[in-house]
Amino acid sequence: MNRYLRELGDRALAVRLAAVGRVHQYPEVQALRRFLAAFAVDCLFDVGANRGQYATMARRDAGYKGLILSFEPNPDIFAPLAKRAAGDPRWHVFNMALSDFDGAASFNIMAADQFSSLKKPSGVQDAIFADRNKVTKTVEMQCRRLDTLLPELLAQHGFARRADFALEDHASDRRLLRLEADATTGAVYPFDFRLDMNFTLEGATLRMTATISNRG
Repeated sequence: MNRYLRELGDRALAVRLAAVGRVHQYPEVQALRRFLAAFAVDCLFDVGANRGQYATMARRDAGYKGLILSFEPNPDIFAPLAKRAAGDPRWHVFNMALSDFDGAASFNIMAADQFSSLKKPSGVQDAIFADRNKVTKTVEMQCRRLDTLLPELLAQHGFARRADFALEDHASDRRLLRLEADATTGAVYPFDFRLDMNFTLEGATLRMTATISNRG
């Protein structure tokens, strides 16, 4: 039964992509969907996010529901990226470049913004890319190493896992744990919130429900 449902889902995806002229992306979406599921991926680093095309594909087409961290250095296209991510609470965007050093550097904006890079175009490139892969302007951009940035990201997006929850309610078949904003959480997440984790035992099934309240 599960195999038939999966096949129906695959066919529905193919039809939906074909309807908008994207049937050529079907193998890529399928491979991404299977990869994310096989490795239980819960955080996706979208480096060189451009306008968020890849993150949108992962979310809408591949069915990814985890955290997305998108990095886009180009200030001209960061605004539309931020606008696209604004409606998704698990999609966060950063106007910076990931590189092998921490500090400022010159970032090259190309005629076709998908080619923009810290590196200048190679002197040897295919003629079909020559007009698109050429520098139109240069901007100063903040660069970060992932290994030095990672502790900051973990503090902002993973602090609840290490926090002490209060037991608010309990019975033989349920527990309600609560985490509320305080000085400790404010140091890494400066917003007023309340997170309730409700665990309920239903026969042989343990059901967990998370409720987040924005009190700011």
